[in-house]
Amino acid sequence: MASFHAELYIEEQVYPVLWCALEFRQQIQERGRVSARVRQGPLLLLLDVAQDDDTLVSWAATPHKKLSGHLIFFDTAQLSPHESIHFEEAECVGYQESFDVLQGENGSYTCSLTITAPEFALGTGATGGAAGLSSMLAAVTPALPSANLAAKALEVVESKVERYQKRLRLLQSGRSKLTDMDQLISAAGPATSSAAAPTSKSPLGRLGSLLGSGPSAAVAEAGPGPLPLVNDRNILQKAVDRLTFNNVAVERARLSQHAYQFTTTADPSGLLLPTFTEEVPEGWQALQVWDDKQTGFAAALYDSDFEQPNRKVLAFRGTNPTEWGDIKADLTQALGIPTKQYDQAIQLAQNLKQQYGGLDIVQDAGLDMTGHSLGGGLAAAASTVTGAKGYTFNAAGLHPRSVKPYGISKEAMRAAAPGLIDNVYSNRDPLNGLQNHMGGLIPKSVGTPHVLDKAGFHPIGAVVNAIEAEKDADTATIKHFTAQP
Repeated sequence: MASFHAELYIEEQVYPVLWCALEFRQQIQERGRVSARVRQGPLLLLLDVAQDDDTLVSWAATPHKKLSGHLIFFDTAQLSPHESIHFEEAECVGYQESFDVLQGENGSYTCSLTITAPEFALGTGATGGAAGLSSMLAAVTPALPSANLAAKALEVVESKVERYQKRLRLLQSGRSKLTDMDQLISAAGPATSSAAAPTSKSPLGRLGSLLGSGPSAAVAEAGPGPLPLVNDRNILQKAVDRLTFNNVAVERARLSQHAYQFTTTADPSGLLLPTFTEEVPEGWQALQVWDDKQTGFAAALYDSDFEQPNRKVLAFRGTNPTEWGDIKADLTQALGIPTKQYDQAIQLAQNLKQQYGGLDIVQDAGLDMTGHSLGGGLAAAASTVTGAKGYTFNAAGLHPRSVKPYGISKEAMRAAAPGLIDNVYSNRDPLNGLQNHMGGLIPKSVGTPHVLDKAGFHPIGAVVNAIEAEKDADTATIKHFTAQP
């Protein structure tokens, strides 16, 4: 697979591109038929910029200022232009500067742009095939990439797919090491002191087994053996189980976070056109969004290009404190009063279930639900009714009356939730703290609990960071026991 770098050319300035996305989409009916013309854009960019550059600031700060430019992708193996995106009369409708002192020797200074244009022309922007592309690139680009690009040409940048596959291989090495440890423990005979190892009956062990990646029954429990080895096995088992879970859960947390990051406008046909204020998480694409401005309900459907198995993920937006519809949904649902947003979430999940087929996690099929705060409550309700796998984060409690109209009793909800829903929350989350200590006056969040330390209070960003910290710790543990570099 070839590696690429990219540069943005505007106003005789050249900006190294760290990330970009351009979407083409068509609205489809329930049966998959196209119901509207092709829509494109906006162009989302993350640039490496100099702090004293004011070209982009002026573009963003001047209302309706229109500029032309192009984005060139270079094949770093040949240091040659490979592909392009050209635009004219474009406006910069989103601009954000970021500085991270922890990145690199001198920190990282980046700029996020959202660009709209009447048309984004791919490749040549004209006819003529390969010859046309060559002539167009010769006309609009320098003969060689910039010095900044050339300096980075030999860097090895791992893609999301490569990083994901590397973690899967590490987990497999960890499981193989557990098998070796079990054989040594068994051969050594009884230990001087007993110590029970984690078994596949734990929530994380069950998840690993359902995903086809957990320890087998033969190695699920460490029997008698030398106590230090048994203790080491316990440590490794915990790291393997938690990383197996977090490898999936953190992606759902990112999508729950991104579900807050879009607004919509409707074209004359009623088609919702989303504008994302933050880029879609790496390795994912947004397939469709829903946004009911009357009730406050919003959700987005995502698809990945790296997960195995590849399931669609429906992420429900959480509470917007400035939206009365969200506040009303929080208050009324907690009291067991019928709530429109919960009905919308359940009915949307049912429709998508029909579109994408079976949702049984054992069969690795179809669709996951996720959400944060109010969105977590919506995801829990949708999972309970449809049988879809759910991942919730600092979630609102689920009242039994929210699912009762769909044939789910209180007893059935409580019995099904631990096997369907993984309920991740911070030990400092005020919402779950309140729900867990009100003596049943308001409902608790449902599902198998996973409590995070050092995950801040309620915001989803701190949850993502805490899960990543756990992943780093468990990766280091597994590498230690498996002698991985």
